[in-house]
Amino acid sequence: MKHKKVYEDGIHDISNDEYHSSHGFSRTQVMLINKSPYHFWYENIAGLASEKEKSDALDLGSAVHTMLLEPELFMKTYAVMPSINRRTTKGKEEYASFIQEHADKIVLTQEQYNKAYAMTHHVRQHDIVNTLLENALFEKSIYWTDEETGLQFKVRPDIWSNKMIVDLKTTKDLNPMSYSCSAHKYGYYLQCWMFFEACEAIGKPIDMFVHLVIEKEEPYVPAVFVMGEKSINFGREQFNTYKRKIKECMETDKWPAYKVQEI
Repeated sequence: MKHKKVYEDGIHDISNDEYHSSHGFSRTQVMLINKSPYHFWYENIAGLASEKEKSDALDLGSAVHTMLLEPELFMKTYAVMPSINRRTTKGKEEYASFIQEHADKIVLTQEQYNKAYAMTHHVRQHDIVNTLLENALFEKSIYWTDEETGLQFKVRPDIWSNKMIVDLKTTKDLNPMSYSCSAHKYGYYLQCWMFFEACEAIGKPIDMFVHLVIEKEEPYVPAVFVMGEKSINFGREQFNTYKRKIKECMETDKWPAYKVQEI
């Protein structure tokens, strides 16, 4: 298993990379136990999983996050690829030189940069967005140890304003029914309860968790989805089930894969 830096329980001002490479289980990691304990072990315990390449959609979403929430970090984190004809010898050399020069940054195409800029600019025109961002903390990392299992978990609120946490998302489809399906598929209910747990554990309880969602296509209209009581309770049930399963598998060192199922 790869060595991971351990942070004490509490709030930490660290980079996104430092957060993801640190000890403690995040929502994405916890969700794997539902796929199968073996998948959880392979990805999080054994350290055997190969590093996954980021998709263009993830790069765009990350760019919008940084532009909107931490604009001062944008040029330190991203580089925009100039127009280069890579079919020529000179173009291939220019491309290789650019990649080498910006090896420590995420490289965006001009099209990705233009879209991220347009999304951020348009969304900033909406009062609801500015209200959510006002006097907020951005991209803080919270670690806490669960009393029942002794396992350490972690969350990273995009926007943390008083007793409300706001998670920033980008999507193609803002139809409420479609977004509810995405919430189930990607574990947003689980994520919601983990935020409630984290803030309670560090003595800063929250009253509300919402998603600020931005369309990826013009006119880039934002929408706000509030997690209601049923959603919060469902997330609690998921977290309790998953954390207990993780603890059980760790204690027995048994990590079963898929069960035999009937089609």
